[in-house]
Amino acid sequence: NCDNITLRNNYHALWVYTKNKIHVEKSVKWCEEITVECKSVKSNRLLNYMITNFINKDNEVIISSIVEMCVLDINSYRFVRLTDLPFSYNNQEMDPTFDFEETSYSNETKFVVSPMMIDYSMHLNNTHSIHLFLDSLTLDELKMIFSHSYDFLIRYNSQAHYLDHLVLKTEKQNNHFYFSFEQENNKVVSQGELIVLNK
Repeated sequence: NCDNITLRNNYHALWVYTKNKIHVEKSVKWCEEITVECKSVKSNRLLNYMITNFINKDNEVIISSIVEMCVLDINSYRFVRLTDLPFSYNNQEMDPTFDFEETSYSNETKFVVSPMMIDYSMHLNNTHSIHLFLDSLTLDELKMIFSHSYDFLIRYNSQAHYLDHLVLKTEKQNNHFYFSFEQENNKVVSQGELIVLNK
């Protein structure tokens, strides 16, 4: 009773991701059997932290993700307290960290948010922005990334909507790949850092 459809219908609200940290130990192969486990691990009045693990048949966690999320009012975009929702709290002893390096960018690509980029919450789909970043990389860069383990940190600062003009800024420094989606007024929509490990 706390999914986005229920929240929209009953509370005029929706879940929004604010930060995400993904660790990929190894890629999932085609037809590989995977078990996905997802649970809330920590929460307070405004924020909830979810961990998702992808586990292979050898019981190895090959991909893990921790997401920081909150609930916003769909009209005012103000925080909705989780205490006002049918939400079960979890308070494991953990301190989620989302350390993020700032950088300058040397490459820019402009685009307009199209209907295919919009999700059911009527803003730019978070996964689509990640696809656009990955599409900015070369095939050799993608092969190198996917042949190693890597961390991917993403921070969602604001929303972009249909027909918004955005600039995708990218930068590469050794084994770090950076991106930033910005509106024409330089307001940051989202930023990310992909760090290739074991290189």
